[in-house]
Amino acid sequence: MEFTMKRNKSYKTVSICLLFLTTVACSTTQITPVDYKYREFKAPIATSLTVDTGNELFVRGAYIEGEAILIKEQVKKLIPGAMGIPFPITIDPGKLTLRSTSSNWKYFCGEIDKVAASFPGLGSVIRSGDCVGIRISGNKMQWVVDNSNYNGFTTIYKSNIKNSEINKYSPTPNNQVLKAINYEKIIFEGFYGGQVYFEWEKISQQSKESRQFIFDFNGDPTIVGIKGQQFKILDVNNVELKYEWVKIKPSM
Repeated sequence: MEFTMKRNKSYKTVSICLLFLTTVACSTTQITPVDYKYREFKAPIATSLTVDTGNELFVRGAYIEGEAILIKEQVKKLIPGAMGIPFPITIDPGKLTLRSTSSNWKYFCGEIDKVAASFPGLGSVIRSGDCVGIRISGNKMQWVVDNSNYNGFTTIYKSNIKNSEINKYSPTPNNQVLKAINYEKIIFEGFYGGQVYFEWEKISQQSKESRQFIFDFNGDPTIVGIKGQQFKILDVNNVELKYEWVKIKPSM
């Protein structure tokens, strides 16, 4: 089987207004919505294939790919905090993994025992679930502290990373799916009692659908269909399924 990858990306300009007491300052900046990849399933029609029980025979969809940033040397920085007072952060060597996304930013965070953030007179100002690391939007990169768990409400502090340093912190894929945007799959669940069991599942950002499909099999090659995808069951037992694709419904 073959998979192709497409990247979806668009741009927009927004106005960002900063409110401090009674003074409002507005600026315009170019930011990039988080991009995602589309995984297209291309089945080898009329080719005998095998799948083990519990594994997938069909997967495609749009998803945000997992990524990580390698920190080779300890990082020590000052970030503007509440009331404009700078506070220090430390990031030890290791990986910052992509933990979450907003509409425009990807957040790469260090393990809680590998990072530190403190404020004068308060000591540590992070707790489990907070993020100390880097956030990225397009070619814009910032040091970031999201200590919303510590504070009990949303608080994000950041400082731009110098252009000369950006290449040092380029993220690379880590072969994990962070978040499904629109994901469809068929799983072979097993064979017993003369029947073949499949689970169809579709996930989007707003919902998750799943449905079980059960087909009779008496030993003769049998064509079945699941949500427009057609394949022929050649042979099956409680360990594996031998099949070949007959028809694939066009992509979403």
